[in-house]
Amino acid sequence: MAQHSPKAHRPMTAAHHNSCGIALASFRLNADGDASNEMLLLPVSATFMVAVFCDICSANFSEQDRRFVNRLTYHPDARLRVAAAGVEETLDPDTVRKLAKDPSFAVRQAIATNDDAVDKLTGAECVELAATDAFLVPDVIVTLRRNVRRFFEPSASSPIERESSQSEAALRQKAGVAVDKLRSVMDVYRNHPDYLLRNAVQDAEETLKELEKVPADRTSDAQSERRLSREELARRYGFVGNPGEFALGFLFLDDEALSAGIVKADADSPLFSVPIEKFSVIVRHLPKDESSEIFFERLAANGCARVREAVADVGVLSQTAVEMLKNDPDYVVRLVLLRNEKALAKLSSQDIIGLFRGDACLLRAAYEFGKPDERTLQILREGFRVTDDLGAAEFLESLGE
Repeated sequence: MAQHSPKAHRPMTAAHHNSCGIALASFRLNADGDASNEMLLLPVSATFMVAVFCDICSANFSEQDRRFVNRLTYHPDARLRVAAAGVEETLDPDTVRKLAKDPSFAVRQAIATNDDAVDKLTGAECVELAATDAFLVPDVIVTLRRNVRRFFEPSASSPIERESSQSEAALRQKAGVAVDKLRSVMDVYRNHPDYLLRNAVQDAEETLKELEKVPADRTSDAQSERRLSREELARRYGFVGNPGEFALGFLFLDDEALSAGIVKADADSPLFSVPIEKFSVIVRHLPKDESSEIFFERLAANGCARVREAVADVGVLSQTAVEMLKNDPDYVVRLVLLRNEKALAKLSSQDIIGLFRGDACLLRAAYEFGKPDERTLQILREGFRVTDDLGAAEFLESLGE
């Protein structure tokens, strides 16, 4: 990766010592939509990383994103290898083979349930993966069944595959390979003494019998739900921001500098760009102390209302962040801010009343299930002292009871 700005170098604080060797990076997107070199870095824990990578969609991954995930599979913390092993359509074949032999059961299980990863294994490698633990056998068989269906059923297969230049003959060949891999595992466990494994084989047999009825041209209306294509998934997920906006990413840190207490990006680290749909997860897991202050400020200005809603609930916001949120145009963001006592303490009485924008219904929505503190209650009574809304007047009176 390109050299990172010296401004990204800073001493570690006590809160950073549980770092997993990876940092959250905040940066502005340039005119081409790429990351600027000047970044703020915040070391994060393995728990933080796992939360962000849970169910992440890879449809819009860049080459750097893929490189980051593959490098993550070499991390000494098994939790991060599990997170990486579960990412679809990202892992290199050699990486998949390595993870299939990982000493951690959870890592191998993540591979066994990853359709794309299992598709990159040979039949013999699938058998070898299943043989590492009896509890993995049903996982491998079920995943192979899903892969077989992708090539037999039009509605189950990925539309991007069917819309591509691949011929029907090529797809039939892939279907044959998928069936052969499934049968190679089934043959090993067909007469196994463990009834659960025998049942998994029998279920697979039923699937193959069912698919034998699918016409060769595969134009029949299959019953399973159609999977979204990568183009469709990329449109729905994976957006990282517009040029000029602040974005978030992950970088591997320089181990030598980190051991000396210095936060510095590894010069060869790929940048993983975090999609905006994961920003709310990041808000929930950011340390609630001054180390995250500027991250919260930048997130408070994000164009996604869901992200600002998450920020408005944080109890350690700076004055700058609260000032931005008090002027938010969206109802739900201001509703959440009204429930945040620590944030309201940074606002004047005029600012607090201004959060309502004349909408008295917001009063009940904010405090029906939780009474405001004494200062806020006094401000509300004064602000709504003269009101034509009888419902608001009655509700305020009930709060004093």
